[in-house]
Amino acid sequence: MDSFWSPPEDLLRIQRLLPIQRLLRTQRLQIPPVLAGPITHIIIICLSYPGRFWNFGGSMTLNGPKYDFFLLLDHFKYGEPDTSTQFTLLHDFDVLRPNSNGQEKLILKTDTSKAAITKAIQDNMQSVAPGDQVLFYFGGHSGAESDAGIVSGDGELISGSELRACLNNTPHYLVPVVAVIDACHSGGSMGLPYNYEKKFNRIRVEEVTRMKQNTPMIQISAARQGQLAYSNNFKGGYFGQLTWCLIQYLKTTTDFTIKGLTFYLYENCDPSGSQLPQVSASHPFQGMILSF
Repeated sequence: MDSFWSPPEDLLRIQRLLPIQRLLRTQRLQIPPVLAGPITHIIIICLSYPGRFWNFGGSMTLNGPKYDFFLLLDHFKYGEPDTSTQFTLLHDFDVLRPNSNGQEKLILKTDTSKAAITKAIQDNMQSVAPGDQVLFYFGGHSGAESDAGIVSGDGELISGSELRACLNNTPHYLVPVVAVIDACHSGGSMGLPYNYEKKFNRIRVEEVTRMKQNTPMIQISAARQGQLAYSNNFKGGYFGQLTWCLIQYLKTTTDFTIKGLTFYLYENCDPSGSQLPQVSASHPFQGMILSF
């Protein structure tokens, strides 16, 4: 009788496992959708730190966030009757601003302590529903360490990992979040795994960490680690360079992709190169991002 070859048991086991491995690989590479739709929740934190000083004795007071606050409220149509956006405002200064009827309305300063900020973020993220989209904005100080995050109104540090945990604290993990941080040293502070960089007039995606991040998230930062973020004079106001540049992008762009955003910020935020913004993301997104 002719003999025939029988594959070893180990080879059969590998063949049985290959389809499972392909499936797992496909699942890992799936990118959650980031829909280009309206923002439903906006959290705006603008801090000027009146009367507060650093440990080395220097004043922490900032003027730019006051102007940025008005710019943001105007762009996102805060207080107008036809807006359905849910706003959460945290600021350490009083604001007198015309309402939709042209009458001056006083917006009183709020509690901007670390406890108040983290609670406000968590409350917002717990209230979202499927289909919602969140914009988080912070204008103020950051620490110089890589995980420094943001400095609250009472001088306490909210680390980048703490901030990311607050924004992840949602029952619907596919609700997209865009976090804008106009502060020194803020680039990559939340540790998102992908950075978008402009090289040779093209935007490239670089994986910088293996950290897993389920919630679709984009972080737009004013400056890299070790760099300062500046305010400057624009059309009669003293605005943060990142905030002003971002609003101009939203007003004029026809390219709402993450690569289009990155290219615009590189080219226009600070042409001198002293302040280089950074765009980081939870996934290597393609196509349209949030239209905000």
